[in-house]
Order: sequence, then structure tokens, then C-alpha cells
Amino acid sequence: MAPNASPFFNFNMNNHAVHIQNNVCHNFNYNNNTSSISLFRNRLKSIREQFVAVNSHYLRENIIESVNHFSPSAFIRKEKTENTWLSDMRTVSCMRLDFLRKVTIKQNMREKMELWQQKKDEMSQSRKFDISFKPKFQRDEILVKKENYKIIFDQIKKRALIADEQAISINHQQRSREICFKAVLTKAVLIVNVLNSYFNNQQLVLNVGKQIEDYYSMESRLDVLKNIKVVEEAPLIAAQSLLKDLTLYKNNVVMPIQAEIETSKAQMVKKKNMLHLFSVNKPAEHTVKNVRRQYVALVKNNKVLINNLTNVKKLPFVKDPTTKIFRQNVIKVINTLVNTISTTNVTHLTDKYNKLNALLSGKLVCVANTRVMIGENKEALAFCMETLATKIVNYAEEVICVKTQAAYEIATIITKLWNVHQQFGKILFATMKQKCPLLVPFYYPIAKYLNCEQIDHESFGYKIDSLGNVESDSKYLQRMTGIIRLYASLIVASSRCNQPVIGLSHAWIFVAGTLNQNPVADITATILVEFLKIVGFAMHQGYGNQFIKLLQYINTHFLKKIILVTPEGNGGPITRLNSFLSRSLCTGSIEEPKGILFDF
Repeated sequence: MAPNASPFFNFNMNNHAVHIQNNVCHNFNYNNNTSSISLFRNRLKSIREQFVAVNSHYLRENIIESVNHFSPSAFIRKEKTENTWLSDMRTVSCMRLDFLRKVTIKQNMREKMELWQQKKDEMSQSRKFDISFKPKFQRDEILVKKENYKIIFDQIKKRALIADEQAISINHQQRSREICFKAVLTKAVLIVNVLNSYFNNQQLVLNVGKQIEDYYSMESRLDVLKNIKVVEEAPLIAAQSLLKDLTLYKNNVVMPIQAEIETSKAQMVKKKNMLHLFSVNKPAEHTVKNVRRQYVALVKNNKVLINNLTNVKKLPFVKDPTTKIFRQNVIKVINTLVNTISTTNVTHLTDKYNKLNALLSGKLVCVANTRVMIGENKEALAFCMETLATKIVNYAEEVICVKTQAAYEIATIITKLWNVHQQFGKILFATMKQKCPLLVPFYYPIAKYLNCEQIDHESFGYKIDSLGNVESDSKYLQRMTGIIRLYASLIVASSRCNQPVIGLSHAWIFVAGTLNQNPVADITATILVEFLKIVGFAMHQGYGNQFIKLLQYINTHFLKKIILVTPEGNGGPITRLNSFLSRSLCTGSIEEPKGILFDF
């Protein structure tokens, strides 16, 4: 309620003001002290405003004490403490109202909880045996089930009554004869079906000859027995006799002839395909996973890899004059790192790997006062990978061909780099295949060539200068030997890793593919003996006796083909291959290469 609208407030306030005015004015002279009167009026005005504020705060029922009890002197003494009094009164009123509100809420909640609990108890007691509380679709379902149960129960009762009224007498002897007759007839039909499948072979029918009539008579006897409806003792004996005759005919007449025919077919297949020695019994599945899929992928992707390598060499970055100094520094760093790889100690190999890995990762590398950092330039990274791959292959052609130990050293570093940088591995693999097409036996056409003078030198990877001069066979074989050794070392080093980049199946594909081609003088024997010396031990561990069969085939059949195409006086590679095969087959094991490294 507004302060000015309360008559009670106005009455008290006016009386209070008059009382103060009468008592205070008695002590002052209004005529002589006009300034004191104005101050007094201002004071009365402030007192009135304070009473208005008090009345606006409290409720209507709050009793305001009459101002008649206060003397002017007492009012003046309490002037400084009236704000404190108002604050205390306000706090007490708020606490009282809050307490009343909480009590009311608790009482209402208690009443609602009691009502809900009462309804819950009533519903739980009434729902146990009454389905009226369930939803409509559940009530209908319960009623339908009850009706179905009644119908089924009535049907069972009727059937029981009918069975009691019409008791059926069963002839157990007749029933047992029927069961035996059916079982014997089923076995006879199965044997006849097997014999009919055998007789689809015209060669078998000719070998059986006159005895085929016996089979036809037994087949007619079977047709007669199939039409019998009432089984007596005689048909059962006839069926058992027929089953015995069919079994003897199958075991003594048909099966031996069928076995002879299959044996002759197998011998014909062996004559046509002499590679059965290592292709019939496949190695364990975990050692040659996806060999066929890898071979198909190798055939399809070889040209794609080489085309991608050509595209990398044609990048604008390679011919950009502004990057000439940078390219020279990259080549200098790579040449220095690759040329200084050796097995002096583990720390040395780790240092070379860390620097090459940092270079391919775009980090700063400092070698021989030359600083290089590729950063995030993709063309510079491709150029760096191609340069490193080319340098490694050149290193194989110049150093590994003379020193086999160098292949083991660099193969360990390459394997770790390949695991981290897959794109570098693909570029290196493509570079090796481009320089040495012998790594892909299906790729080079040798079906109609017999010696080195008649082959297509360009397809085999011979170097041809601008004048058309072809490099000598000795230099060519020396270069191919280095690349083959590097390839074999990569397979061995990779097969010992947790995640091999070139699995042992690549070795089997390479050897089998080479044996499926016609041999070339000097070249075929050289690549086989160099490859098997390094990777033969790992292949024997992985493939076991299957690899020994492969060596037996090379020794007994393929070596003769190599001798036929090799001119007189060029028997060095043949002698080394024959010595390796003889030593391995005599001992039944392959000598492990010395100095090979698996990790550092």
C-alpha cells in the first residue's frame, strides 16, 4: 500500500510533526531568527521522508508506535541511529516471511506425498487379479490367448477320446521289415549313382568291357524293388542280395580301373609341366601370403612405377635456374652421406640414418659445412627422394658389385627409411627396375633370344651412348650383379623387420619367374647364383623342403638349358651356379651369408 494512501500513517505522521513543531518552536524566536526556522523546516521535511520509507517497507498490519511517546530531545538523540533501527526491522521481517513460506511448502508437499502413496497402494492391490488396469491392446491379447488355450484343450480331449474308441493294432514285425528294406534300398541307390558318375568316363566303360552287362542287370533289379509297396520277407532278402552284389562290383571292378586312369592322367600332367616339383605342394600359408596377388600387381604396376619415376624427373623444380644452388647442395649432401656408409660401429650407421631421415622429413641437415633444409616444398622433396634413389642404385653398380658387404650395410638403412617414407621406397624400387629390367622376369622379351649378341640390348638395360655404341657384356654383368645383390639384401633385411617392405615372397616370384623364361647365356646363370647366395638361407628357412625342390629342378632341368645356350669358353657363371647347387643339395641346407646386418 502506498504511504500517502494510508490514513493511519498520515495521522501519526501529522501528529508527530505538530508535536515536534509546538515543542521546538517554543524555544525559538521566529521573528528574530528566520534562518533557524528554515533549517527546522528542512529537518521536518527529511523526517517526513524517512517515515514514508518506513511505511512503504512494512505490511499494513505492522503497528507503528505513536510519536506522542517521544520527546523532542529524545528524538534528536536518536537521530544518528535511526538507519540502524530500520535495517534491523527489515531483517527480522524478511526472516519471518521466509520461515512462513518454508513451513507452508513443507506442509503442502507432505500432503501430496501421502495422497500419492495412498493411490499407489490402492492400485497395486487392485491390479493383481484385475486386467482392467492394463492397456486395451494387452487386455485383448490376454483374452485371445485364453480362448486359444480353451480351443486347444478341447481338441486334445477329442483326439484322446477318438484314440480310445478306435484303438489301432500295429504289426511290429511288418514295420521292422519296412524300415530295413528302406535302408538297404537307399544304400543301393547311392552306390548306383556313384557308378553312373564313374561311367561318364568313356575310357572307364571301355576298360570294364563285358562286365558292364552285370551292372545293367543289377540296375534293372533295383528298378523292380523300387516299385514294391508291401514288403514281405522275399523282397527284403532280394534287396540285401542286390546291395551286396553292387558293393562287390564297385570295389572289385570299377574302383581299380578308375585308380589306374587317374594315375595315368597324373603322369601325363607331370610330363607336360616339369615345374610340378615345386608347385604341387604349396608352402605354409603364413609364409607366402598373397604371392599370386603380389605377382599380378607386380605385372600390372611395373610400367606405372617407371612412368611415375619419369614424371618426377620432369618436374619444373629440376630445371628451374633459381633452385640450381639448392639442388647442388642437396646432391652434395646425399653423395657424402651414401659414400661414407660403413659398418665401423652401430653409432656410425645410426648417425647416417638419422641425417637421411631428417633430410627426407624436411628438417635442417648439415654435412661437411653444407646446410640443406627442404621444408614443406613437395617438388623439392620429390627431387631429393629421386636423387637419393639414383645415388643408391649407382652405389650398387659401382661399389656393391665389388664388395658384397656394402650391400648389407646400406640395405639396413634403406629398410628403415622405407618404413618411414613409403614414397621413397616406391621411387627406389622403380629406379632399380628401370636400371635392371631383370628384376621383372616377365618384362624383358627373351622368348626368341638365345645369346647376348642376339638380344635387344635396350630392353635388357644395356647402356648405349649417343653414338649408338653398346657397353660390353662384362661391364653390363658387373652392374647387374651389384643391383641384384642390393635387391636380395633388401629382401633379407626387410624379412627380419616387424613390418617388411619387401617380403620373402618377392624372392620366390623372382626365381620362379626367371625359371619360366628361356635362359640367356651368362646373364641368367649370373643373376641366379648371385641372388641365391644372399637370399637362399632366408628362403630355406621360410619355405623349407619346398625350396630344396626348387633347387633340384634348377639342377636337373634348367641348368641343362643354360648349358645349351652358353658358348664355349663362357662357363664361369655356370660353374659357380653348379657348385652352389651341388653343395646345397648334398648338405640339405643353405649357407648363411657372412656379415649380414638385420638392425642397429
